[in-house]
Amino acid sequence: MNEIGKIEILKAGQIAKALGVRENTVYVWCKRGMISHYRLGKCVRFKFKDVEEFLEKRRVEARKMK
Repeated sequence: MNEIGKIEILKAGQIAKALGVRENTVYVWCKRGMISHYRLGKCVRFKFKDVEEFLEKRRVEARKMK
């Protein structure tokens, strides 16, 4: 397997389904520069690693109850 074969590439629809949001929401995140992506003509693609980083930046730590 070559280097390209090791890269996991996702489509906006796959991300939307996994996160439980509309596909349009993913495109809005792209337009706002919130999530790293690749534009291939009219197509938008994402590396799995970039989606993980996007989620990690939005992580909210649980607070301890008193």
